[in-house]
Amino acid sequence: ILKVYYVLTVPIAIFFILNSAAIHPDYKLTFFRKYRLGLRMFFNKFRIPTGTSYKSHLAMALKVFETPPDVVGDLVECGTWRGGSAANLSLVCKIAGRKLLIFDSFEGLPEGQEIDRQAVYETGDYCGPLEEVKKNIE
Repeated sequence: ILKVYYVLTVPIAIFFILNSAAIHPDYKLTFFRKYRLGLRMFFNKFRIPTGTSYKSHLAMALKVFETPPDVVGDLVECGTWRGGSAANLSLVCKIAGRKLLIFDSFEGLPEGQEIDRQAVYETGDYCGPLEEVKKNIE
């Protein structure tokens, strides 16, 4: 039942996250273009493993679209795992006319230190091979 609820909330999430008057008009994001982008991001979430939700990808997209196109800059992703968020951000960058730069060691997470309160992972977790990431982003 949770999966059904999750799927049924997709249109609502897309509407509320991407329905902002602050989206710059030069991006020409109509109601249907927003929904198409949101649905592609949702389906990418299931096609490509990602450590974050499609809703967080929508929120990142919103911030990009709120930035006027004449503001110089590209997007940078630090750590990509298997490329799930990068695939979604590449869709956003295509619309916004920006480059997406991805940085990763492709070795997974380093060994946690005692000072790292949140180090509840194993060394090497979230390791995604470069070729897999490239394929997923295509």
